Amino acid sequence: MTEETADKLRQIDLFSRLETGALRRLAALFERAEYSPDDCLTQHGETSTCLHILERGRATAWRMDSSGVEEPVRDLGPGDSFGVAALFLDDASDVTVQITENATVLSLERSRLDQFLDDFPAVRDSLLFPPAIEERLSAPQFDWMTAGEYVVFYSTKSHWALVAAEAAPLFIFLVLTTVASLTRHILHLPVILSALAVLVGGGLALIKWLDWRNDYYVVTDKRVVHHESRLPTLQVTVKQAPLHQVQNVNLLKSGPIAKSFNFGTLDIQTAGVEGSIVFRYLDDPEQCLKLIFDLLEKTCSLERAVERVAIRRAMEQRFEPQEKPEKETRAETPPPIQYTSGDVVWDIESPPTELREKPERQSILVGIARRIGFFLPRFREERGQVVTWHKHPFVLAKAIWTPALILVAALLAGVAWAAIGGQSFSSVVLVLFLIWCLSLFWLLWRYEDWRNDVFQMTASHIIDIDRLPLGLRESKRQASLEQVQNVNAEIPNAWARLFNYGSVVIETAGAAGDLTFEWVMRPRAVQAEIFQRMEALRATQRAEETERRRTEMADWFSVYDEMKEGSDSQE
Repeated sequence: MTEETADKLRQIDLFSRLETGALRRLAALFERAEYSPDDCLTQHGETSTCLHILERGRATAWRMDSSGVEEPVRDLGPGDSFGVAALFLDDASDVTVQITENATVLSLERSRLDQFLDDFPAVRDSLLFPPAIEERLSAPQFDWMTAGEYVVFYSTKSHWALVAAEAAPLFIFLVLTTVASLTRHILHLPVILSALAVLVGGGLALIKWLDWRNDYYVVTDKRVVHHESRLPTLQVTVKQAPLHQVQNVNLLKSGPIAKSFNFGTLDIQTAGVEGSIVFRYLDDPEQCLKLIFDLLEKTCSLERAVERVAIRRAMEQRFEPQEKPEKETRAETPPPIQYTSGDVVWDIESPPTELREKPERQSILVGIARRIGFFLPRFREERGQVVTWHKHPFVLAKAIWTPALILVAALLAGVAWAAIGGQSFSSVVLVLFLIWCLSLFWLLWRYEDWRNDVFQMTASHIIDIDRLPLGLRESKRQASLEQVQNVNAEIPNAWARLFNYGSVVIETAGAAGDLTFEWVMRPRAVQAEIFQRMEALRATQRAEETERRRTEMADWFSVYDEMKEGSDSQE
C-alpha cells in the first residue's frame, strides 16, 4: 500500500521532484479513513491542517459567495487531491468538500509533515511549491502585523516616480557642469563648480532615491497601509485603514506615459474625515484593485460560510437523534488540600494554626517604590482591558524646566547667602524661601498637569483625557472602536525618530471627529495595538451576532414544535 500511496504522491506537483525513498517515507505518514455520503472533509470558513487524497469514491467541492449562494467548484474522483495550502498556511478553507459516494481518503496532518521535514531537511529544497503558496511564504513580514495576518500585496512606487524625482538633481548637475565648461578660463572656478555639481547633484539624487525606496504600499488580509518616509527630515507617516472599512477604490491614469507604461494612482476611500488612502505611482494598479475587491469578496463569503456552519450545527443538534444518551454527570467534591511539614502530610480542610500561611508584610521598599511610581509613571500602563498612555517625557521636561531652574537658583542663592555669613532670619532668606515654595508649587502643578493628560483604550472605546490639577477642569473626548475608520501614525522629524515619539491620529465616522494622540512614545506600536483591539472587537461582535442568530433560530423552531404539538393534540 505504501508503494501505491507513493505513486499517488508523485502525481501531486508539490512532491513531484522527491526521490523514491523520500516518497515512501512520506507515504507511511498518511492515514486511511472511510467516509460516507454527505460527510464533509473540510468546511468553508474553517481552518484545515490536512492534505487529502481521494483513493476511492467521489466528492464535490463548492463554496459560498458573498450573497450566500452555493456555487460548485469541481468534482473529485479517485487520485484527486486537495489541501496542499493547509500544510503550510493557517487560512480558513475557501471551499467545502463533501463526499457524494462511499469513499476511502488518505490524509496527511501538517504536524507529521513538519516533523518529517525536520528529520530530513534536504527534502524541503526538493518541494515544488505552487506559485501562490511560494509567494505567501516569501512575502515580507512587518512588526505591526497581528497573528495570522498575511501580506497579499507589497509594492514600492513605480520606477517612473524615481525618474520624475531625479529630474531636479539632474538639472542642477547639468547646469553646474555647463557653467564650469563655459568658465574654464577662470582659475579654479571650473573645478569648484564641477565639485559642486557632483556634491549637490549627487547628494540630491541619493536623497531622492532613498525617499523613493522608503515609500511603499501594503495590502494584507486585514488592512491597507501606506508607509512614507521623507528625507532629509526623516519624517515617517504610516496611514492604514481596516479592509472592511474600504467603501470604494478609484483608479486614475494621467497622461499617455502612465497609460503606455501601465502605472497610476489608486484612491482607496473610507468613511474617515481624511477620506482616503492614496497609492500614487503604482505599477499595474489594476492588479492591486482586483486584489482588494477579491479580498473583500472573500471576507464576506467566509463570514457567510461561518454563519452557515453555525446554523447547520444548531439544526443538527436539534433534529438529529443522539446515538448515545448523555451520561449523568455529578459535580465531584474536590479533594482535600494537603499540607506538608517535614515527613507529615495533613489531609484536612484547614491546616494547623502553626502551618497557616501568614499574610505577607508589605516591605518598606515596595511602599517606597509605589510612591516613587507616582512621580515616575510608566508611559504605558495596562490594567485589565484598559491601556493608558502618557505623553513623552520631553513634554514634561518642557513644562517643568522653568520652575525647576528657579527652584534650583533659589536653593543655590540660599546656600550662597549662608556661605557669606548672612543672617538666618533676614528678609533675603524670607524672599528666597517664598520663591522656593512658589517655584516648587509651580513645578508640582506642571507635573500633575502632565500626568493627568492621558490617552486610554478600553475594549470598546478610545478616550483622550485632558484634566487640570485639583479637579479644576476636565475634558474627555471618546469614540467607539466601531466608528474608527483609519489609524495613522506620524513621526515628524529626525529628533522624533531618534527618540521614537510622534502622533497617532484616529479618524472616525462619528460626531467626535478625529482623535489625536500627540507626543506619544512608540507611535507605530500604539497604532498596531489600536488596530488589534479593533480586530478583537469585530471578532467578538461577529461571534455575538452569530450566537444571537442561532438563539433566534432555536426559538423559531421551539415555537414551531409547540404549534405542531398543539395541532397534533387537537386531532
